[in-house]
Amino acid sequence: MRVRTLRRHWNNCRLTPVFYHFTFPENVRSILADGALIPNKGYSICCNPEERVCLSDRMTQGLVEFCGNVIFEFSAVRTYEKNQFVAPRDYLVGEDDFARREEIPFFENEWGVPGWFRFDLGDVNGVWIVLEAGGEASMRSVTPVVRILEQRAVPYELIRLCQLPDSIANDTIRYFARLDRWKQFQQRVRWQSEEAKDELISRVSRGH
Repeated sequence: MRVRTLRRHWNNCRLTPVFYHFTFPENVRSILADGALIPNKGYSICCNPEERVCLSDRMTQGLVEFCGNVIFEFSAVRTYEKNQFVAPRDYLVGEDDFARREEIPFFENEWGVPGWFRFDLGDVNGVWIVLEAGGEASMRSVTPVVRILEQRAVPYELIRLCQLPDSIANDTIRYFARLDRWKQFQQRVRWQSEEAKDELISRVSRGH
């Protein structure tokens, strides 16, 4: 499918324009060198038993505190071309489940891909470096990251943790909307592929 068509379907379904990946400063050099996000490679405070790369469509304080203060921002459509197993997480719960429980805690990295998530530098919109409380000490801790990004000509921006939204509220409406829009996108892509296949068969038949 052509990029222009893919982008049109993506935008019409109101899917996220960007993917965010949260990581720690120690991992930046290898991520850029690999041209990929690799499950469980590098420093992390937890292990991913599913061998999946976690992505998000938002930046929050909770994600920074849990997953790292360096945030890669990727073009969603460009990276989807290279990683077509990317999909939102489906926890297989329905709206009726909320009537039985006060809260169902969704993890905030709501997109994922099994195995490697590959990208080119052109797919990276930029990198956000979140400065935590500590002033000069916090700035010194991210200086090596800044140098690496400047060497690779990757745009970056420094922001403070307090500038990001908190993540206490359970965003269930967003969760169900994401899944509905994803299903719409998959249907459009499937229809497009079937139409292209039928057109190819028709051309071959006319050629004979």
